[in-house]
Amino acid sequence: MPRRKKEVMTAEELAEYLSFSKNWIYRKAEAGELPGIKLGNRWRFKKSVIDKWLEERIEKKAPKKIPEEEVKEPTLEESPSP
Repeated sequence: MPRRKKEVMTAEELAEYLSFSKNWIYRKAEAGELPGIKLGNRWRFKKSVIDKWLEERIEKKAPKKIPEEEVKEPTLEESPSP
């Protein structure tokens, strides 16, 4: 039977998934900067929520693309003369 991918990860699994230390995961989760839930004394993280969280941060950091209609080709009048 094929093994199903885990949707809910432990802090250790998330640290491996994100290539960060477990301590970083715990600090960010405790500070509310990383989406997760604490069940008793253990943290759990939903992979789909983490993936969405990553995408949002990537989009925030990405340079803004100028819409094509705002990009204007210079005309001869606008070109600097030598």
